[in-house]
Amino acid sequence: MCRLLQYGGIEAACLLLKDSSPDTQAGASMALYHITRDPSERERLASKGVVEALYGVVRRRKADDLTMKHCLGGLCLCASTQSIAPRLVKNDHLRLLLDCVSDTSAFTTSRILAIRIVLALARQESVQEAIVMDKNGALKRLVQCLELPEEDLVVVTAQSLAFLSTGSEPIKTRIVQCDTALHSVLCRTAEKWSTSVSVLSNISCTIANLASVTSDSSRLLIPGTTAGVLCVIANTHEDSYEIQRHCGRGLGNLSVVPTNALRLLPYLGTTIVRMLHSSNVTVRSHALRVMDNLTVVTMATPTRQQVAELIKEDPQCQPIGTRLQLLVDQMGDNRTGRIATTIVERLQSIDTTTPHTAYGTNSATDTSHDTSSILDTAAEDQEWMRTP
Repeated sequence: MCRLLQYGGIEAACLLLKDSSPDTQAGASMALYHITRDPSERERLASKGVVEALYGVVRRRKADDLTMKHCLGGLCLCASTQSIAPRLVKNDHLRLLLDCVSDTSAFTTSRILAIRIVLALARQESVQEAIVMDKNGALKRLVQCLELPEEDLVVVTAQSLAFLSTGSEPIKTRIVQCDTALHSVLCRTAEKWSTSVSVLSNISCTIANLASVTSDSSRLLIPGTTAGVLCVIANTHEDSYEIQRHCGRGLGNLSVVPTNALRLLPYLGTTIVRMLHSSNVTVRSHALRVMDNLTVVTMATPTRQQVAELIKEDPQCQPIGTRLQLLVDQMGDNRTGRIATTIVERLQSIDTTTPHTAYGTNSATDTSHDTSSILDTAAEDQEWMRTP
């Protein structure tokens, strides 16, 4: 490879990619692909125009399957290199990739490689903002890829959105605001692929990440009806800790807003009770956070009244009270035990025979416990997302 670099072999291979002969293109693309497999040389190769040459083949869309495979494979390797990634999001490069993904007449291998390039870029914090702010509407086109009929493509698309949604607050806000149909598309995707753990894991992770985004008026930008979607996903995949964890975190974020709490009441006896009985400590922590938010002092009185009445009278909800008391007895004075104790005290302080009674506890008491352990960030969930 040193000789190729020294004697102009790279520039020659880039020129040969423009040749009309399929055999010549295939040979040149194969050479460039194998050269880009060396991480130590990628930045040097990029400076010689390799990225632009490979994109040129994708733009023309006339190459055979083997040539496209080598070119997109080389771009995928470059996209995973932090110093080169910014070159791959310039001009109309993202549009070219997403056009390839959406093109049903293109080779299946090419479409999968194209969306994997987008995923590799989405994992790079240095270019996440460039992706969501792309002037050619790359983010909106990426969301549209969720509605493709091929599961392999939908999985990687959902994973790309999940990684993008772990970005900064401005990035999350941009994702939520980029397309008014985002919420509907996420819900339809979850319904369509209700048996796919891979799809639902990334969809629920994306929703959970975006559910923490607030506007200037401190209102969640993502619709509260998403809470019902997360509950349905959690109920149908209670054997998947990965999905349960994402759904629990999303419900915890959504339940911060009083109006969303009302939407969670129908699921108290199903989703929440199952999560409280989970053998996974993180899932239980998220369920406790939901209960904590549903009973917090700053929440509207009618909601707390309804929560207490449901747990007291609804056979489906009664196990919640039992489980909370069991956690109090088992955990003692550790953080989980203290949170469970506080929730039990709040519920017991509400006289369910008299509407809108005083709670019996003050704000200082209700906010004295430390919930930092269950307010985990989106970054912690990256390890759960499936890798390409």
